[in-house]
Amino acid sequence: KTGILRGEDLFKYFEDDNNAHDNLAKIINLCIDYKAGVVERDEREQGERKLLNLGHTIGHAIELLSDYKIKHGIAVAQGIKVMNQIAFNLAWSSQETFNRINNALGKLGKSKFDLQVKFDAYDLMEAILSDKKRKGDEITIIVPVKVGACELFDVNINTFGAMLDMALDFLSDDEY
Repeated sequence: KTGILRGEDLFKYFEDDNNAHDNLAKIINLCIDYKAGVVERDEREQGERKLLNLGHTIGHAIELLSDYKIKHGIAVAQGIKVMNQIAFNLAWSSQETFNRINNALGKLGKSKFDLQVKFDAYDLMEAILSDKKRKGDEITIIVPVKVGACELFDVNINTFGAMLDMALDFLSDDEY
């Protein structure tokens, strides 16, 4: 998540199979530095800090539906995977961005974590309806537009359900 948010200086470590393992201390420091800066600039989560919820809307629904058997980090990674697919489906991100994020997630998925989303859009939406980012008929989603640039979008909850359904259709044949 933080690699996507922060940008190239962190994300590059997740694109090479050996890079992340060999640079773990540097990665942790870059993540801490990024989050501390965001929290310092936006203590009350009025703008930029909301971006830290990348993958969390769907991730929290996955956690809930799995009775918390799926750990938070894996659920958030699954949420990022779905949001990456939504961004690409709607041409909010490029093929290159889609591939880079998918490939980085794929490395995680092929190691020891199952990133296949096993819930349908209807069940996920039922869980999402209680999300804190929901305001009436709208929900704020965090979209990975490119590495280092995510955006907040307020979308109608029914529209988001359709986006989610379409993304899950594309992901249903995924190998990780």
